[in-house]
Amino acid sequence: MNIRHSLQRLVNSIGTKIIFPYVLLTLIVAGIGAFIVTNLVTGTLQERFDNQLLDAGRVVAEIMVDYEQDRLAVLRAVAGTEGVPEALIKQDIPTLISLVPQILANSNTDALILLDNGGVEVYSWFRAQEMSAKGVDFSNLEDVRLVLNGYVDDAGNRRGMLTKTPYGFIIFTLGPVFQNGEQVGAVLVGTNIDEMVMSLTENAIARVTLYDTQGEVIGTSLTSEGSGNQEMLKESPELYQQVAANAQDQVPTRSVNVRNQNYLLAYGDWRLRGQSFGIYSVALPSNFIVNAAATSRSSLSMVFSMATIGVFAIGYTISQRIVSPLNRLVKTSAAVTQGNLNQRTGIIRGDEIGVLAQSFDNMTQTLEIRNEQLIEQASNLRAILHSIADAVIVLDRDDKIVTTNPSAQKILQDVAYRPTDDEKTRPIDMNRNESLLEWLTQLTTSTQTHRLKVGNRVFSALTSSVTRPDDTRFGSVIVMRDITREVEAEERQNAFITNISHELRTPLTSVKGYISLLLANSKDDLSDQNRQFAEVIENNTDTLVKHVNRLMEIAEIQTGTLKLKKERISLKKVVEETVQTWETKMGAKGISLTLESINEELWVLGDSTRLSWAISNMLQNAYDYTYEDGSVHIRVFGKDDQACVSIADSGVGINATDQPFIFERFYRIDNELTYNTPGMGLGLFIVRFIIENHMGNVSVESQPGVGSTFHISLPLDANE
Repeated sequence: MNIRHSLQRLVNSIGTKIIFPYVLLTLIVAGIGAFIVTNLVTGTLQERFDNQLLDAGRVVAEIMVDYEQDRLAVLRAVAGTEGVPEALIKQDIPTLISLVPQILANSNTDALILLDNGGVEVYSWFRAQEMSAKGVDFSNLEDVRLVLNGYVDDAGNRRGMLTKTPYGFIIFTLGPVFQNGEQVGAVLVGTNIDEMVMSLTENAIARVTLYDTQGEVIGTSLTSEGSGNQEMLKESPELYQQVAANAQDQVPTRSVNVRNQNYLLAYGDWRLRGQSFGIYSVALPSNFIVNAAATSRSSLSMVFSMATIGVFAIGYTISQRIVSPLNRLVKTSAAVTQGNLNQRTGIIRGDEIGVLAQSFDNMTQTLEIRNEQLIEQASNLRAILHSIADAVIVLDRDDKIVTTNPSAQKILQDVAYRPTDDEKTRPIDMNRNESLLEWLTQLTTSTQTHRLKVGNRVFSALTSSVTRPDDTRFGSVIVMRDITREVEAEERQNAFITNISHELRTPLTSVKGYISLLLANSKDDLSDQNRQFAEVIENNTDTLVKHVNRLMEIAEIQTGTLKLKKERISLKKVVEETVQTWETKMGAKGISLTLESINEELWVLGDSTRLSWAISNMLQNAYDYTYEDGSVHIRVFGKDDQACVSIADSGVGINATDQPFIFERFYRIDNELTYNTPGMGLGLFIVRFIIENHMGNVSVESQPGVGSTFHISLPLDANE
């Protein structure tokens, strides 16, 4: 076991890890050195050969461009020679015969064709045989049509064309012929491919082969025509596509054997005036490349063996200087990990290890001080937390309980579900109790204040996120306050309102009945003034009845006993009927009331009376807080699976600080119209209750001095 343990320590030691790479690196360098020396000569010859092949390809490309420039020069000379355009128009062959050959006398042109505007041959000349026009129609060729139609691209109004003629393959340069600014025809100037290939071979000092876009050989100096070797030189269309797509990045090559001679071929893109005509290859014989490996391997082996021994000795010495202080640093760090923060390495050196040790000692000292500060802060926070009367629950980013105060622990014990009597005797794992976790999740999903009932007690719970300075959330805090007495007071208040409303309704009903009877049966017995007094009494009695009914409905809302008779109704119809009841009142104040509605019905499942009440309350709110000569616009529309109503007014608007509270009970905004407008702050509260009990939403957008827009959305009823 001791031997195995020692071997394991030796393998895992830093000294071994330092020496082994040195030895391995030395062996690798030795092998690479031998390989480099052995292949140096071969590599040099191959590099020279590759450079010569690339130079040949560059020369071929440049000479093909020179040929193109010569054809362009001839084209310009023919098109610009006086008398040629007129003769072309008149198809005056004798004149063309007298003019054109003189222009071509000192050029390398192998063919020239003049076409009229219809693409029909008027005159043609070939170096092999001059001939007059045959009337051949060239208009079926795409490049001819483009030139005759005045097509201009980035390269101008001239194009290139490769075609096979009775005299072999010829590459033509096409251009228009003008007379007084008007195009009268076209001229084709051509070079014979076979002649051009021989010229390219002489100048590049390499065998040249030209291919079309399908990889077919159209001219070569590598083999003789009809020898059968041209079929061997044939390439695939895929090679053409590869060369055309990557001509600037790579040069494909391949080896061929022609007449017992090995050639290396390099390929390039045959492109002129932005047009690709195929590819070309340059070939050089490669038999002269030989493998020259005349080095002394035994001498190299001796040198590299001595170097390996020296590296091992140096590596061992260096490793010992590194390992000793590192072992001390490891022991100190292990002690710090176990909580002994007063440990120090004591290493004083000027190298990187010394800097590392000093940094570690400083870090440990800082950590010790910070740990003491954190312990003190934690004690203070724990004392503050336990002294707070309200319940406080601290959660981490995964909504797991981190800490609680005694008030919160009592609440959590009441909320937690214990399925068996056996578990009642054991502490509850707060982070594993499903009912408790579900309860906490409901609290952390919203920042609004919640009312929670735990046993016979009612709590107000508010959740706040705990964030870092960069606004990253890493937890949340839930604060719960016991509001049992406040809730009981509210319930007593609601009960009082309900009782007093019932008590007031009976005498008011009696008063209303008798005053109506008095007005109906005493038409002649009452004076006009007394009748006016009685009518005032009747109107105010109606108002009191209306307020009492409103208070009773509010009480029913608070207690949750307000019943809704839901059925399938048209929200559009409810809005339209409600708006009609407000037209007279809005008009009397000078407010423009408009309704914008879609043609389709918006069917919802709801209580038409209560929804009409909600719409009416919103119109009442718009009426109360809109100046005279203002406007109220109602819009009814559908959006996704929702039926929507928006009511926009040009009133006083609502401050941003008031907007979160306007749907609360008895809340009224403090502005100039509030003082002259009667009300109890219940209208929008009722709106919110009715809409939310129809599974809908209500919201507001407003700016002071601009106006307000209230939005209502209800789910559409999909059932027919």
